[in-house]
Amino acid sequence: MATLRRIFFGTSILVFFVFFAIIFSGQKGPIELNFMPRKVHELRRSVMFWKQPVNLSEEESESNEEEGKSGSALENLKEELNSIQNYFVEDTILGQEASGVFDFNNVANMAAGPKTKACSRAPHLHEILFSNTYWQMLRVIEKNTTGIMYLYSANADGRGTGKKIRVVTMIDDAFRKANLTVWCNLWSGNNSFISTTNATFKNIWPWGQSGAHHPILVTCDLDDFDESDVDTSEEFEWPASVSIVSQKCQQATNQLKVVNKDERVGDFGVCFKWLDFSEVDLSRRIIEMVELLRVLGVSGIHFPYMATHPNVDRVLDYYGKEDDPIVHVKPFSLPGPYSNLPHLRHLLLRRNNNVKLRAELIPYVDCFLENMYQYKYIAIIDIDEVILPTANSTFTNYTELFEELEKMNTNVTHYSFCFDMKLFVDRMQRTNGSLVADLHQIRPELFDDADPQLPYVMNKVYFDKAYLCNSGRHTNVKCFHNTESVLLVHNHSPSACLEGVTSCSKRTR
Repeated sequence: MATLRRIFFGTSILVFFVFFAIIFSGQKGPIELNFMPRKVHELRRSVMFWKQPVNLSEEESESNEEEGKSGSALENLKEELNSIQNYFVEDTILGQEASGVFDFNNVANMAAGPKTKACSRAPHLHEILFSNTYWQMLRVIEKNTTGIMYLYSANADGRGTGKKIRVVTMIDDAFRKANLTVWCNLWSGNNSFISTTNATFKNIWPWGQSGAHHPILVTCDLDDFDESDVDTSEEFEWPASVSIVSQKCQQATNQLKVVNKDERVGDFGVCFKWLDFSEVDLSRRIIEMVELLRVLGVSGIHFPYMATHPNVDRVLDYYGKEDDPIVHVKPFSLPGPYSNLPHLRHLLLRRNNNVKLRAELIPYVDCFLENMYQYKYIAIIDIDEVILPTANSTFTNYTELFEELEKMNTNVTHYSFCFDMKLFVDRMQRTNGSLVADLHQIRPELFDDADPQLPYVMNKVYFDKAYLCNSGRHTNVKCFHNTESVLLVHNHSPSACLEGVTSCSKRTR
């Protein structure tokens, strides 16, 4: 019996060692006996494997080396900064050598401008005070009160007399009440200091100044250059960027790219109200609108973008990939303390009309100033509106229509033409009881009647050349603004003419 126990014990020991030999036959190094759970052990082994050097082929090693030289991290950063659109970013800002490797930790290489004895240097990348991605800030402390100016865009304006830079901004109530003076620091393409000049304010919102945030146009007059700062012997070149500061030559916390789209691409452009329809599928209506405006002779359609339905995103992406795209989308956000989470922001704009009306003027004015050289006329309209020739007119597009309008006004050259609205509400009944179908789907028979019997018509239009058709629930007029005469626009008509122009609006009836 004792012999059997010895045989059994010896066999068990042998089986035990054979089992461990099989399990750890591929294990390198000492065998670790521990009691870690299986998943933790597998995770630990995978991490250990990841730390081990990987033998790459010679071709793969060279490829990785080239990627390191070009700096993929730098390219990603530049892509992010360029997506802001209004922020001035060049290779020199990031201090990147063509053959160097970008190092996020090397902050010194990211200083924007060289030191100057004449004034301050251009701001360091990390000195820029951003607000909700697309805005930059000027913060001023005055008598224990902190006022903030939010800066959205800067555009070169060579119209009229003198050259100017127009900066589209919003200021909070503290900034407005402090009645502050601001200055413009101007920078060249390599971020070298050019000059500093005083700035003037003009209200974008012309109906009073009360409100938490107020839209303001800041103008930097380049005729006020300090001649000692500028070499006047050279041909004029627009500054590449501008900073707004509260004291002359103060170190700036903002730097806006000066946009100068000076190439004419067509006679007619359209700036729509911002797209804020995350829950509503307007894809068919936008397709219809784009194609209708294309037929009418519009060369460019510009959408400020906040949030849209996925189907609308697909439509915008499709039009943006055309060889010569007619649709242009520019991201937009609210400045300051407001949330830009799409649904929360939409709720704010629905409930607070004061915030909505003032903020929506920013993309209107920005779109007009950014594209004023590209088109002869720019219309500011909503997604449910279109200016159409009437059925009994001889005009089939805007070119024919405006040729006639200009002939009728030969004594003036600066008019923007404004059209009264005929209002068509979706699924509205005629007086005879028949039902009108959804009128955003344009139906020719609606325009065969010289005076459609519709219950909600703001004014009967006696001018038979064109009128504004609207399928919404509000009434106003809308204009094609002459880019040679208008300084500021709002969603109805010109709110300010260019300096020296006494009148820049004409009703068409």
